Amino acid sequence: MLFSSNAALNTPSTINKLKIQIFFILSLLLSGTPVLFGQAPPQKISYQFIIRNNQNQLIQNSQVSLRISILKGSISGTTTYIETHKTETNGNGAATIEVGGGTTVSGDFSLIDWSAGDFFIKTEIDPSGQEDYTISGTSQLLSVPYSLFSGRAAIADSLKGELDEKDPVFINSIAASITADDTTRWNSKQESGHYIGELFGGGVIFHLWKDSLGIEHGLVADLSDLNTNSGWSNITDQEIGPAAKSSWDGLGNSNAIVAQPGHTNSIAAECLNSTNGGKDDWYLPSIDELSLLWHNRYLVNRYGGFVNGKPILPIVEQYWTSTELSSQSVYIFDFIKGSPLIPIDPTKEMRSYQTRAIRTF
Repeated sequence: MLFSSNAALNTPSTINKLKIQIFFILSLLLSGTPVLFGQAPPQKISYQFIIRNNQNQLIQNSQVSLRISILKGSISGTTTYIETHKTETNGNGAATIEVGGGTTVSGDFSLIDWSAGDFFIKTEIDPSGQEDYTISGTSQLLSVPYSLFSGRAAIADSLKGELDEKDPVFINSIAASITADDTTRWNSKQESGHYIGELFGGGVIFHLWKDSLGIEHGLVADLSDLNTNSGWSNITDQEIGPAAKSSWDGLGNSNAIVAQPGHTNSIAAECLNSTNGGKDDWYLPSIDELSLLWHNRYLVNRYGGFVNGKPILPIVEQYWTSTELSSQSVYIFDFIKGSPLIPIDPTKEMRSYQTRAIRTF
């Protein structure tokens, strides 16, 4: 919360030459430690102020005294707590204290029931550093004390079970309807920022999407083709079936290929076993995944750069896919035409096609 006031003052002696410019910065403090269930709630409020003279010049590097009062009900309400501070302004005329951490004059800051009504903070300052508090101002405290109250309520919940929310400010605010899913979506949006062509995750990003929670995912291609030593599979005349026929799930296809009884070697296995880019979750892409890679070749090459003096995705002829067609054939993707091919001749035993492994994040 940020409040500011700026008032010229008519006060005795040298004080009548001063005016105070106060900035209230209120935040929960507990030795820099976040609030956790089972811990005591924070009992301090950070308070910053700046003092200037009537020529708008900063009162720099000077000791000042403050008296802080917490008033209940109104700007002239009952005083529930008073404390004093001595501090020194810096070169910018600013100083910071912690309300709740001064010398107590009356009351107990930790026992204030912030849920019991409206509260106001009264600030009295002596720029000479003595106790002649002639400069004063009062502002209403809004959400910060209620946060202190909420901290105690959370602890009570953890000790006694559910506790009905009584804070009217919270109940009538949009915060009351925030769910865990909303928090996940917000965090994911803050962490977003990937782009197609970005060198990331051991390769280059060529496709991005977000799930129902707003969490970002992507497809990453290896930076170069694999030098494979196998055909599509050592089993060239037996159909794997639906588990290897997905047009979009290359990882599922790859796992089905290596799980086929009698399997000893395949390009799917070489992809799955690859550790390029420091990653070990590569697989042989499906038709649709290779189609996405082809359609984003421009961005991949433009932003991804070159590998060994060549574009990441050079124009070559045809790539293996993990999508099975029949007992003897699989789909091939033509990177010149930008379309899948249905071979006329058996293809599982041929070794002339290119292989590019991909992974997800």
